[in-house]
Amino acid sequence: MLDGVYVGVGGPSYETVAECCFLRRIGADAVGMSTVAEAVAARHCGLRVLGLSLITNAAPLPPEDGGPAPQDPPAGHQEVLEAAGAGARHLRELLARLAPRHAKGGDMGRTR
Repeated sequence: MLDGVYVGVGGPSYETVAECCFLRRIGADAVGMSTVAEAVAARHCGLRVLGLSLITNAAPLPPEDGGPAPQDPPAGHQEVLEAAGAGARHLRELLARLAPRHAKGGDMGRTR
């Protein structure tokens, strides 16, 4: 598990190369269409929040910014769904380990 800077975007479309280049330059490590709005709403209601992300595809960056070669197309929706399915088992295992700590009121990690 890694920590980093997660940027939430509105969606519902995948990010463009230009958007990803901008977000990388301002410090983003991961980009997603969920989590941020839900976390803000939950905190507004006084709830404790634990944000988890399952990264399913690499950002479409140009080669000079670390992206794939021009002939490699960005991941499509089907590849994203397959990656999510493959990662779901790991996420279930993690949540199964975290649930008992949460039920006891234990610390779920750092807060900001």
